[in-house]
Amino acid sequence: KKNNDAFHVFEILQKHEKGSARGLDLVYDEVYERLFKQKSAAIVVSIIDSLYFSSDVFISPEVQK
Repeated sequence: KKNNDAFHVFEILQKHEKGSARGLDLVYDEVYERLFKQKSAAIVVSIIDSLYFSSDVFISPEVQK
């Protein structure tokens, strides 16, 4: 869907038959948990990257084996 020169991409994780939809009250906790995990993972990656790029990192060739 195009909206003001921006694109929104959606990933369909699961598809249900017509008439089998669950209400928001039944899926709210699941949606909240998934979004929380995604945001938490992004924050962790951001912190690790910033620490990595702001410091001198040496990886011993012996460890890389």
